[in-house]
Amino acid sequence: MMSSIKFKHLSRAFRTNIICAVLLFLTGGLTHIFAAVEGAPPSTPGPFKNSTPSVRKNFVKPSSTEERREVVTQVDFSYENATLAEDVTWSGTVLVRGSLVIAPQATLRIEPGTVVRFMKSSISHQTPRLVVMGRLQCNGTAEKPVLFAPNFAEAARGDWGGILLLSSEKRNQCDNIRFEGAETAIEAHFSTFSAKGLTVSRAGTGLLLRDSIAALTTVAVSDCETGLEAHDSELDLREGTLANNRKGVVAYRSSLALTLVNISGSNQQGIMADECRVKFNACALVSNGIGALLKGGEGQILLSRFEKNDVAGLHLSGARIK
Repeated sequence: MMSSIKFKHLSRAFRTNIICAVLLFLTGGLTHIFAAVEGAPPSTPGPFKNSTPSVRKNFVKPSSTEERREVVTQVDFSYENATLAEDVTWSGTVLVRGSLVIAPQATLRIEPGTVVRFMKSSISHQTPRLVVMGRLQCNGTAEKPVLFAPNFAEAARGDWGGILLLSSEKRNQCDNIRFEGAETAIEAHFSTFSAKGLTVSRAGTGLLLRDSIAALTTVAVSDCETGLEAHDSELDLREGTLANNRKGVVAYRSSLALTLVNISGSNQQGIMADECRVKFNACALVSNGIGALLKGGEGQILLSRFEKNDVAGLHLSGARIK
């Protein structure tokens, strides 16, 4: 693995500019995502002012004009374009309209079996998502996983934005979560997180890392444009399955350590690594366009299988591989 990550050495001002640009791009303006709950005006001052979001039983009227049926009619927690400035624990059913921001000083804990659904806000009309600048502790179990999905009976790719970890270098933990219909299930910028028992389906990208560190165990990603994507990051994946994605793993200038990972059914490459440091151990790349395309970089491939790939099993272009 790389001994250091570039984002640790970036200047504070440069990182702040990037974070602000990402927030503005993804949410359409800070004034909207930091607005208070229940229709407070977007001009609510102070980005991390406690917006005192509603936490109560709330009834959602399904829209008669929508062709797609909404799922949630009764919820335990409801938020609309809000910021959480204090610690909170979710259980039961949660509905998020628009964007919900977890401020840097706050921790969001999610209990086993919690269902979190997202829908567009009537105020901002931006893609709904969860933005974590503080800490995320998702405590799903194999018997009671946590579900993140749009508020539709049939999830479609891009119905909601996903979870954005933004400059969150705390101990973020995502255990036993199911994601459905997200643009990007988990997107991490300048962040660190671990996950096990993660399942992603029908997303644009399963996981996207930018200047981040991720340790993943028992991950399944299917029916996505890209399974996993990493830029200037460290990715350690053990016991993963990536099936029927357009691209399996895509990485640029990153460190990839894959152990017992099965990648199959990728229309293009099972793995594409550009100027990366790689270590593949006991992996299987089967029935992809190209099993693995390695451009530059260096590393090791141990006890791995490349079978029934259409164009090539392993394509090396300037890579130094043992």
